[in-house]
Amino acid sequence: MGRGIASKKQKKLIVDDDEFPSSVYAVISNDDLLIDILLRLPASSIVGLRSVSKRWLSLIAGPVFTLWWSQKRNVNRSPFGFFLQRYITCENYAYVPRDIRFAVNRSPPLNTTTNFGFDFPDEGNVEILQSCNGLLLCRYSIKTDEHHGYDPSDTHYVYNPSINQFMKLPSPCNLIGVDSYSIGGMRLTFDPIESLYYKLVFATTKHDGHHFYVEIYTYSSETGTWSVCPDRFPKSDDFFNFRCAKYWNNSLHWINKRTKHVKLDLEHLVLTTTPLPQKYSNTLFESCGCLLCVCKCTSDETLAEQIAIYEMRKGYSEWSMRYLVNLDDIWKLFPRVEGLEHAVMFGSYHVLCIVLGEEEDPFLVLEMCGKVVQYNIVLETIRELYDYRPLNFESTELYRGCYPLYASFASV
Repeated sequence: MGRGIASKKQKKLIVDDDEFPSSVYAVISNDDLLIDILLRLPASSIVGLRSVSKRWLSLIAGPVFTLWWSQKRNVNRSPFGFFLQRYITCENYAYVPRDIRFAVNRSPPLNTTTNFGFDFPDEGNVEILQSCNGLLLCRYSIKTDEHHGYDPSDTHYVYNPSINQFMKLPSPCNLIGVDSYSIGGMRLTFDPIESLYYKLVFATTKHDGHHFYVEIYTYSSETGTWSVCPDRFPKSDDFFNFRCAKYWNNSLHWINKRTKHVKLDLEHLVLTTTPLPQKYSNTLFESCGCLLCVCKCTSDETLAEQIAIYEMRKGYSEWSMRYLVNLDDIWKLFPRVEGLEHAVMFGSYHVLCIVLGEEEDPFLVLEMCGKVVQYNIVLETIRELYDYRPLNFESTELYRGCYPLYASFASV
């Protein structure tokens, strides 16, 4: 496990509890009372309070507080910011804060978009593969060209930006016969409401000398070891896009090559497929305990472009419509971009993220003509988050990653 280097100012803030007056010490020495007080505070305040004293640091970083805080605050939450992939061909990210009080990587309070740097000991290209309930799955590669399959030279990390803590993961064992450019990939599963331990699922194509098949490995942070699933899965298009799977309800979900919803039950390691609400242009998201499918569609009456947002009902019975957004309503609010009138005319856009919750209205994060904007679905308002255009891309619609940051105090 690794940690970033705290600044000298932060080191001076950490004191012993016996330096407090006796009356104050009588309060803070009561763990139950102190935890009850801390649970009422926003995450941005708790991050700073970790530096008050050694006792507070130990308590906030401990499993009891972390689990209680997750259970209390992890429902209907909103992200504090987003990690945006700045370049499509290399691993370079910008952190865009939504709450400027919540700093990452122990940097000063963020009031502007900043480049984000990793503290990993390896030097090279670091790629964010996934964001899952406050933790990031990252891959370090010595290769400069883009590749999607597993490579033995790759190193994977689980990283918690909220507390600037990371863990270098051991490589899966028994990889003889692995196809380097397999259709599988590695995914992170983490639900702090259920457990403070995370798991990794690695699916890869292998060959036994006669035929190809898919083998699944699982890693547990509780044991620190990999295990292999005894069952083999036939190589098929069902594992296509597994590297984009979303974690929800103790299962991994993705859209296969035949445009069907695929679910891998992690408890029983059973693979099932179900139809999607629309035939084309579907993307899966997870937000506030809901599995969502965002579809680009066209109105039957007006032929106008729309964004349909469906929610999977509990029990996987069916997809139900939750929101229907008219794209013209967004374009009317979109700021004029000189030289890109043609892109606006042809509706160049991509849905990067959707956020639900009771803390605020639901919103979409979209890339439109080189800008990343936040669109409030209820109020029908728009706010610019980031501008890619200074990077001088020729294309105005590029598929770049967007990874939300949720507050988490779980150790990795």
